[in-house]
Amino acid sequence: MQKVVLSMKLSIIVPVYNGGKFAEKLALSLNKISGKDIEIIIVNDGSTDNTKELLENNISSDIILISKDNGGVSSARNLGIEKSTGDYIWFIDSDDEIYDGTTDFIIEKIKSKKDLYIFDFVAVHISGRSVYNTNFFSKINDLSNVDLINKIMLSSNFNAIWHKIFSSKIIKENNIKFIEGIKNGEDGMFLLDYCDKIENAEYIKKPIYLYYHSEFSATSNYTPYNYKGTIAVYEKRLHYCNKYSFESTAEIIREKFLISVSRLPQHIKRNVKYKDNGGLKEFICSLSRDEFLLNEYNLCDKSRLNKKTIKFYNNLKKKRVKKIYRNIVFTVFLKKAKRRFYKK
Repeated sequence: MQKVVLSMKLSIIVPVYNGGKFAEKLALSLNKISGKDIEIIIVNDGSTDNTKELLENNISSDIILISKDNGGVSSARNLGIEKSTGDYIWFIDSDDEIYDGTTDFIIEKIKSKKDLYIFDFVAVHISGRSVYNTNFFSKINDLSNVDLINKIMLSSNFNAIWHKIFSSKIIKENNIKFIEGIKNGEDGMFLLDYCDKIENAEYIKKPIYLYYHSEFSATSNYTPYNYKGTIAVYEKRLHYCNKYSFESTAEIIREKFLISVSRLPQHIKRNVKYKDNGGLKEFICSLSRDEFLLNEYNLCDKSRLNKKTIKFYNNLKKKRVKKIYRNIVFTVFLKKAKRRFYKK
């Protein structure tokens, strides 16, 4: 006779940094979903505004608020994992929303005790336009964990963690953590390490999450520091390609890696908060000295790269830093001019 699971506990971990603008809204939304089978942990990651005070004054008594020195979203999530007591963990971002009734649905769903649950979500652009994302998840129920790892590496759209529910036991028994010290790509790295340890996953065709694109997100505020994360993510993917002999996937992710690095200086130039042109030139110069990067370019199948990318690396190999910088300035200028034209 099959054993009936009577109760499962869900831990919701919410990192917050300088969220004073939305702290009261966050508190209100979390108050509505608190309950006996739900543990909510807010980690205040060294906010320097009034985030802590607003949360303390507005959250219900059963919500746990932990304050720590600023260490980044990964360190906040890791602390949340350490303090959590639930059977399953859900990581949500402080400026997003979940649909009413979602947590009751999830509590019932996790009684089936799958290793990973994946749900649909709705992405809301800064323009206000909403897009319902089903994101090719329908075949996940039939995939092995090895196939799932391969899928993660081939699609950046799959790497978000906020529309997934994780087993606390798997995370803690395998000491799976978010990599601290990088500013982008930490979600995908965590997901790869997690999926390496699971046996099954379930896709639920139901939107549970409202993801709000932000002009202040890491992906729209590049600095030279982002390169560290780009390298870390690539090396993690190479590790799993080697482990599972994903030869064709390795070639694809090498291509994506080289293209992303070639675009990084342009993203940095477009970052309105980053005004250090000398720092950008030095970053380009450092790329021209990066033996790992240039070796990956030498190993890649050049037929997979577009002409702009090939031109970038050929200039990089010849140490043409000023030429690369001038090309970036001109490209960014043209894109801004086009946006102004179409707005008219």
